[in-house]
Amino acid sequence: LTNVKDCIARGFCGENETPLEVASQQLLKDKINVIHTIGGDDTNTQAAKLSKYLLEKHNGKVCVVGMPKTIDNDVYPIKQTFGANTAAVQGAIFFENVVSESTANPRMLILHECMGRDSGYLTAATAKAYRERLAKTSFLTPFTDTAESRDIHAVWIPELPVDIEAEGARLKAIMDANGNVNVFLCEGSGVKEIVAEMEANGEEVPRDAFGHVALAKINP
Repeated sequence: LTNVKDCIARGFCGENETPLEVASQQLLKDKINVIHTIGGDDTNTQAAKLSKYLLEKHNGKVCVVGMPKTIDNDVYPIKQTFGANTAAVQGAIFFENVVSESTANPRMLILHECMGRDSGYLTAATAKAYRERLAKTSFLTPFTDTAESRDIHAVWIPELPVDIEAEGARLKAIMDANGNVNVFLCEGSGVKEIVAEMEANGEEVPRDAFGHVALAKINP
């Protein structure tokens, strides 16, 4: 709603209109008194902008209530958002099945990517949930499948820089010992370093309508 250029390009409003006013007029026309926005950072940020606009321009005739629902669990100051724990638990169960592929090859690398542009919460929470399940699993010694080979050997999140060379050496030793390496990778991991390098080289950093780095285009 605050990116006028994008809203015009997508046909949400005309050249001489503002998205916030168009949205406000539609709500008033439909006789909406309360609007609940359910979502994460972007959704609730826009909800706050709309609420402020309605209060200042239309005497607060429409009440906007933002409800934090995001598996990133990054809506401050909410301690836990709807869906975050469910996503972590289900992600752990999913990986529990995927990691069985570790026996399909003498040397297997499994990358388990989790959602999280700027927040590594889901990646870390999923890893925690999986390791709790792993601790309750029994293994038969004659088989190559072990707790060590099914463990998580690296967790990479946006909040912490990754030394690829050092990690490579460390994980190679684990591969040599167990024949398998499992990495939990947050989708935003390494993005800050990539953006800094692109900007230093004078390259344009692709961004979406909210101003976020377009992860699909820089391919971290």
